[in-house]
Amino acid sequence: MPFPRYLLLIPLLLSLLGCAAQERQRHFNETAFAFERAIRWQTLDDAAAFQKEPQSISPRQRALMKSIKVTGYDVIRTSPAGKNRLRQVVEIRYYNEHRAIERNMRVELEWEYDPERERWQLVSKLPEFGE
Repeated sequence: MPFPRYLLLIPLLLSLLGCAAQERQRHFNETAFAFERAIRWQTLDDAAAFQKEPQSISPRQRALMKSIKVTGYDVIRTSPAGKNRLRQVVEIRYYNEHRAIERNMRVELEWEYDPERERWQLVSKLPEFGE
C-alpha cells in the first residue's frame, strides 16, 4: 500500500497554524502592554482608544484622575473566553494624592480579536477609580 502524499502536508499546515497563533499572541501582548501603560499614566482617553466602542469619560472621572497615581498593575491571569476572545484579571494599585491611602482593585478585562482589522479590542468597560 503506497504512502499517501497528502499526509506530508499535515506538519506544514500545523506549523502554519502555530505561526498564526503565535503572531496573534504577540499582538495581544503588545496591545495589553500598551493598555497597561495608558492606565499607569492615568490617560483614560488613550485607554478608551483600545475599546471596540470607546466610552466617554465623565467630567467627574477626568477631575478625579488628576489626583490619582497608579502604583501597580499586575496581570493575575489571562484565559480564553470564547472564539477570538481572552479574559484578563488584573490588579491595579493606586492612591489619591489628597487622601494618601493606597487602594487595590481587581478588574476583569475582556478582549476580542478582530481578524479583519488584525487587532485586539477591549470590549469591557474601563477601570473605575474610586476616591
